[in-house]
Amino acid sequence: MEISAVIGWKGFQKLCIVMLVAGIFTWAIAHEGRLTGAERFLAGAAVAVGGTAVSSDWLMALQEYPAGLCIAVAFAGVIGWPRQWWYVVPVLGAGLFIRELALPFALLAAVYAGWNRRWVEVGAWAALIAAWGVFMALHAQLAMAGPCKDPGHQHHDAQFLKTLPADDGGDFHFRGRA
Repeated sequence: MEISAVIGWKGFQKLCIVMLVAGIFTWAIAHEGRLTGAERFLAGAAVAVGGTAVSSDWLMALQEYPAGLCIAVAFAGVIGWPRQWWYVVPVLGAGLFIRELALPFALLAAVYAGWNRRWVEVGAWAALIAAWGVFMALHAQLAMAGPCKDPGHQHHDAQFLKTLPADDGGDFHFRGRA
């Protein structure tokens, strides 16, 4: 991840701790008036237990972890404050640009906003998804162009994608160059 190259792994770990604390409090506060104090405490505790991976240096290298933290904060925001989408979109956007596993949540949030006729929010989600699509198209172009010249990214060489069969008979159908 590029941010870790700038702030270092310990700085990235501290950033994830901040996101974890934000997730704990956001989940506890999001249910105010709907759950008892004990239930809200347990919701925050569940996020805290799920976030204990932040203490493991080798787990911090997985992109799923920071993306999941972004999803957790954004999901609590959608549940607790559905009309205050302006802070949820950038948080989930960060998760989406970190790892594409946040895409289903972004799509569902856009549908939810449309269902409730919040058209400006639908536009914000659509713009985020479109920007991510453009980014991924550029990323695919660069990945398929040839070996990476950056020595720090030599292990991310995507040339193996060109060797995948066009159709392996399973559910996955890669139509790349053979």
